[in-house]
Amino acid sequence: MQYLKNDQLSYTRDTGGAQDEIDFWMSLSEDHTAVQMNGNQWKALALNEPYYVTHSTVLELDIVVGQSVDFHAICLDFDLEATGDECVVVQSPIDHLDDFHHMTTKLETGVTKRLVIPFGSFIGLGGGDSVEVKYIAFIQDNDHSAKHDGRSTWSNLRLYDSERHNIKLSLFGETVEIPNIQYALSNDANDYQDSRDHIMSVPADGNTIVASGNSWKYVILPSTFTVTPATVLKFTFKLFEETELHGICLLDSTHIKDSRNDCFFTAGVQDHSDRQGVKVNPSTEVGQEHTYEINIGSYFTGEIMYLGFIVDNDIGFTTGDVEKVYGQSSWSNIEIGSLPSLDIGLGSDTVAVENSQISYKSSSSDNTPIRDYMASISEDGSSINLVGNMWRALELPTPLPPTELGDFVVSFDFTLDEAGEIHGICFDENLSFGNADSPQDSESRRCVSTAYFQDKSDVLDVLLSDFQTRQGESHRYVLNLSKMFDKLYVNESSDPTPAPTPPPNLVRVGNNGNPSSAFPLKVCEGDCDNDSECSPGLKCFQRNGFQMVPGCDGAGGSGDDYCYDPLFKEKNIKYIAFINDNDADRSVGNSTYGNIAITTSLSSCLRGEDFDFQLSDCTIKNFLEKVEATMRNKADCTSTDPLLELFAIFDATQEMDVYNQIKKICTSAYKLDQYDFADNTLAIDEALERQLVKEYIDGGTVMNYEAESNSAVMIGKVKDNFSTTRHFSMPKHHALDNCEMDAAMCCFVASRTDPDPADNSDVCYVDMKASRYTAHVRDGWSIYGELSDDSVYCEGFAWGNDGGIASALKGNALFKVGFTDNFSGGKVEQVPGAPLCGCMDRMPVVTNAACTDVTDPTSVVDVHFDSALGVFDASFTLGEIKYGNCDGLNLVEHYETLVSVGKARALDADYMHKRVVGEGGCGVAINDFLSTKGLVMG
Repeated sequence: MQYLKNDQLSYTRDTGGAQDEIDFWMSLSEDHTAVQMNGNQWKALALNEPYYVTHSTVLELDIVVGQSVDFHAICLDFDLEATGDECVVVQSPIDHLDDFHHMTTKLETGVTKRLVIPFGSFIGLGGGDSVEVKYIAFIQDNDHSAKHDGRSTWSNLRLYDSERHNIKLSLFGETVEIPNIQYALSNDANDYQDSRDHIMSVPADGNTIVASGNSWKYVILPSTFTVTPATVLKFTFKLFEETELHGICLLDSTHIKDSRNDCFFTAGVQDHSDRQGVKVNPSTEVGQEHTYEINIGSYFTGEIMYLGFIVDNDIGFTTGDVEKVYGQSSWSNIEIGSLPSLDIGLGSDTVAVENSQISYKSSSSDNTPIRDYMASISEDGSSINLVGNMWRALELPTPLPPTELGDFVVSFDFTLDEAGEIHGICFDENLSFGNADSPQDSESRRCVSTAYFQDKSDVLDVLLSDFQTRQGESHRYVLNLSKMFDKLYVNESSDPTPAPTPPPNLVRVGNNGNPSSAFPLKVCEGDCDNDSECSPGLKCFQRNGFQMVPGCDGAGGSGDDYCYDPLFKEKNIKYIAFINDNDADRSVGNSTYGNIAITTSLSSCLRGEDFDFQLSDCTIKNFLEKVEATMRNKADCTSTDPLLELFAIFDATQEMDVYNQIKKICTSAYKLDQYDFADNTLAIDEALERQLVKEYIDGGTVMNYEAESNSAVMIGKVKDNFSTTRHFSMPKHHALDNCEMDAAMCCFVASRTDPDPADNSDVCYVDMKASRYTAHVRDGWSIYGELSDDSVYCEGFAWGNDGGIASALKGNALFKVGFTDNFSGGKVEQVPGAPLCGCMDRMPVVTNAACTDVTDPTSVVDVHFDSALGVFDASFTLGEIKYGNCDGLNLVEHYETLVSVGKARALDADYMHKRVVGEGGCGVAINDFLSTKGLVMG
């Protein structure tokens, strides 16, 4: 504590002015802690030594006004002349006195008030700035004739520098400290919004800013940064007391009404239209805390110099709030960064595609505004997720000419969590959606479907991939777009011959006119020295090193020059786009694309040498694993991706070409050991020849109708001689062709040996349109239901979609269920209107089905690759064929196990549940079926 000498000096506002009544003196209290002023006084006391005011300087005091006058103020000054910047008015009936600062804290006559005046903030000092002061001055101004009016007491003065903790935020992944020097923010360049006596508080960790009362503050960033379309602002906001507006700003000036919307209001009862900013949803209510993530780059772009905070209460929000102290909110964990970029493999490199999303096709096709319907890119940049109706494009950092794309083989993972109408991926020169009916190059089809749930005629503008993903599934796609896309290369010459796709390789055929037979040179041929050595219409492309030649592929010879077509025009790929279309309900649809890569030079590292491997089960999965193992053991293989390796070997267009080739290789091995039981082997006389395939599976022939088993005796012989030593081929029959679910079933209604045959199921209904070749009617149906007496015995089998040993043995399973049980168990006759055995979609809808499985766990397939021919060959060695009951599971339960190991599709399991509906399920199944006919069950 210091005592100032009571040497009272006149203080003046203007040079030579006389505001002070020199005959009036301040009275000093007996304890020396207070001064009392009576009448018009402008008095100053000299400090014992100069004090240096900084941005954090605070003056505290108690004041009681006994009789108010024009105004009361206190000043810290270097001299005895007030210019205004040194003084703070603490009470005045006038809102603003020119050149004087004003407290919003209001004094009540006769009531003592403790004031905390942030003097450094009022003066507007910055970091490192200071102002020397030598005097403290007290003003009780009364310019009226009764100069003796006015009374106030000033006591318990304290002058000090407060400790302010720096503000911390994350700026593009780096922690940045902002000096806690708070400046007054304004609405426009000429107004006065901030109550400077309200200072924002920051705790020691620097992660939270709390603003109370009417506060319009900004702080200066240590360095500027630029907002791009991908810039995002993230923070946690908490509202304690609500006033007119609460917001955070990223500014390039010290007022918010400029040329851009750079303030974001997260609470407040006032319409923000008179402020230049954005009302962010959801709005935070009192007592709530929300974390916001705002793509600010979708609102504005440009330089950022300041960070601003607003608690707006410039009218006194509540009754009696004349000091504008009401209102409090906090901002914490502030992060400024960029939305994750989408990483795309390009050859051996990775390209980061900025997350600046734009509408593809049209804004009306897309859900807009985009900022409210953002596709989400994962933090690691490996995937992009689209929810709801989206036609969304990202611009590549640099356009990609087809010559640089090379083989243009695109691979990616696709997951469909919720089906929309169309899902697809696009690589396009522009943002115009393709048009299958248009000859214009700008409307060439550049999108490939990954899933569609519309009529095929509605998706003609999208190239349909061979595999359409269903809801709940994931699939890896590999697409050779250089083969699938047309018009990637446009020849603008008068020659109507389309440019080759891909373009021809550079080749050196001669030099200096030799050999003469090679000259004039054709397109992409070299080495030329001038245009005259090129064919008519072509020019010699003089290049440096391995510079690309327009319309040509390959590197050619270093320094060699090649002839090219000057009218050749490349269609550069500028955008990658994604379709998640659903017009019926624009909130529906959820799909994810991940691990997107473009292979520009597709080659095989295994093709040059013979190699072999052995499989216990020749499935797609096992085949790929063995190819991968072979690649890992070969030093020349820089990649270990077996799908791309086989893609190159098979010269595939889509990944399904590879899978089909593997199935073909496996099937060819198993076929060599097949036995066709469906020929006349089962016939005991000429009358039965060929009847089996034509009629037995449809429920006919004496094998179904005779009381004895004489006509079926050959079934037993085939069983005994071949069923465990040979693979049975599947009969060629309309009921068994193209089983899309890779499952079939047999249902029997009678027995030749038992007048009360065993049953395990009820028939719900028969759809004769599905089994029209058996029923011999074009359409029709039979309704049964669980209350009927028409119980049946049904048993089925499933072999999976991976082309393995189970598929090779499906004929054995059919023979066991459909034929052996006829001979040994006496089961005969089909449900009327349906085949005896058939694919699931052609069989009756029933409540239950037993299950049979056939395995050969000891068999092997030996695979050999012949490098000279570039083909695979496979041979099969039989093991021991075993028959089982699917470990006691019924057909539906067994099918679900195939789904769990990736051998069947989830939606097929759903369909299986609709064909084998379980006990009590007939009512719903029948009503669902009748509803397709416009009927209901009474």
